[in-house]
Amino acid sequence: MKPLLRKSLLGATALALLAGAAQAALSTLPAPAEKLIARAEAFRADLDLTPAQAALWTQAMAQTKAAFAAGRSRHEQSKADLAARLASADAQPRAFLVQIDAERQAIEPQRRAATAGWLSFYEALDATQKAAVNAELASKLQRFERLRARLGDRLSGDLLG
Repeated sequence: MKPLLRKSLLGATALALLAGAAQAALSTLPAPAEKLIARAEAFRADLDLTPAQAALWTQAMAQTKAAFAAGRSRHEQSKADLAARLASADAQPRAFLVQIDAERQAIEPQRRAATAGWLSFYEALDATQKAAVNAELASKLQRFERLRARLGDRLSGDLLG
């Protein structure tokens, strides 16, 4: 693999983590978050980070892990309660939705800290690293949009039936 392409892929993984931190922190599925972190950590060595960049990486990763953990912990605490509420004969959607909003608001500080950490990391990259990361991130976003469009087409028929 060519060095620039390799750095592009690796840098994009780091930025994908940044882009995904907000959504992933709210995820109710821990496995994708753990896989994302593992992939990013595996690529870290290939990013050829300066000591300052490495320190920012470590800080951002710690903040991201804290956001994931907070989301997972809150989800586990409320999962049984929400299931019980929905199973009752007099289930109130309002109470369910209010609780979901409260869960999201509770982890907002951790999510914001993670996002700020990844932005600081990105700002510390040199112009070549940023260009490679931007190109790869754009590619990943296009791929995500194609997947979302395909899934949306499949789901829209089922939901609108």
